[in-house]
Amino acid sequence: MKLSYLLLILELSPVLCDLVILNLPESQPGPEPCARTCAGVSRHSETGKYQWRNYGTYDRAYKTVDITGCQFISEPVITISIKGSALCKGINPRYATEGWFDLLTEADATPAHMKLYKCDVFWNAHGYTC
Repeated sequence: MKLSYLLLILELSPVLCDLVILNLPESQPGPEPCARTCAGVSRHSETGKYQWRNYGTYDRAYKTVDITGCQFISEPVITISIKGSALCKGINPRYATEGWFDLLTEADATPAHMKLYKCDVFWNAHGYTC
């Protein structure tokens, strides 16, 4: 009985894990078996290279998010959302590669602001590994 359930799950798994990427920012889509969705959280409390930092002399903040663990071979499609206090400012992706991307806040959001209001960034990246 258990074996039949396992076989049913294995037969349905391609249907349950369907991922279609129509296009990418800088390259053509790869072969279907190489498509990958990778997700994570960049926390407000991170330090060092991945902390919120001042963006020049503007009242804006930026941070770098490491996605090397996703093992993409080209720049993926990235979506982001922010979670924290209602006072968290909007953010936008600035630059991206297969291994990292930068985020930039909208106006009037310093690194201290993003840390004080515990502004965490939830992200999803969709790309290819081969």
